[in-house]
Amino acid sequence: MNEFASTFFIVFSLFTTQVSDIHLSEGFTKFLNSKNLISSSSDINEWRKHQAKLLKLKNSVNDNLIIGEVNEFWNNKDYISDINHYGVIDYWAKPIEMIISGGGDCEDYVFGKYFDLIELGFNPEKFQILTTKISSDSTQKHMVLVYLNNDNYYILDNVNKYIKTISERYDLYPDYSFNDSGTYLWLYKKPLKTSESPVKWMNFSNNVKKEFNSFFNPTQLALNEK
Repeated sequence: MNEFASTFFIVFSLFTTQVSDIHLSEGFTKFLNSKNLISSSSDINEWRKHQAKLLKLKNSVNDNLIIGEVNEFWNNKDYISDINHYGVIDYWAKPIEMIISGGGDCEDYVFGKYFDLIELGFNPEKFQILTTKISSDSTQKHMVLVYLNNDNYYILDNVNKYIKTISERYDLYPDYSFNDSGTYLWLYKKPLKTSESPVKWMNFSNNVKKEFNSFFNPTQLALNEK
C-alpha cells in the first residue's frame, strides 16, 4: 500500500459566485445554446468552495491529502466522450467547460486536476500530462496526470481512481507526456525530454491560466472563506 492509500474527508461550506464571473469561449457558448443548457451556479459554487477549503488546508496537511481530494473531486464528474458531448472526435475542454456542461473525457479530467493543483501552489514541474495505452494490444489512447514525488511517478486517473505509482500500474503502456517545460518520451516507464512543449498545449494552458487568475484569485478565495 502506498502513501496515497489513506483517505481524507472535507466538509464544504457554501459561498456565492456569479456565472457572469466566468469568461466562456465563443465556441463553447454556441455549444451551450445548441444543447439548450442553462448553467446553474450550484456546480460552480461547489468548485469554488472546494478550492477555498483546500487552500485553507494547504499549509496544515500533507500535500498527498490535497492531491487525493483534487483527484476525487474531478473523478466524481461524469464521463462523456467528445463525440457524444460536442459532436467532434477530439475537444480540449477547459475546466470551467467541464463543470458547466456536466462532464468530459479523459483529458478533461486531467486538465481539471492539473490546473486546480497549480492554483493551489503546487510546482508545475512536478506534473506531466501523459498519453498512454491501457493494454499492450490496444490502439485506444488514454490520458492521465503524472505527479513526481520522492522519485516516484504517481498516476491520477479517471479509470483507475486509486492513486498508484506508474510501476504499480501494469495496465498502462506510456507513450509520451508534456508540460510547460517540454515533451517527454517514456522509456521503461520513465520520461526523457525530447522536444519543446506542444504549441497546442501552451496556447491552451495560457488561456486557462488567465481564466483561473480572475476566477480563483487566492486572496478572494481566502476572504470568502472567512
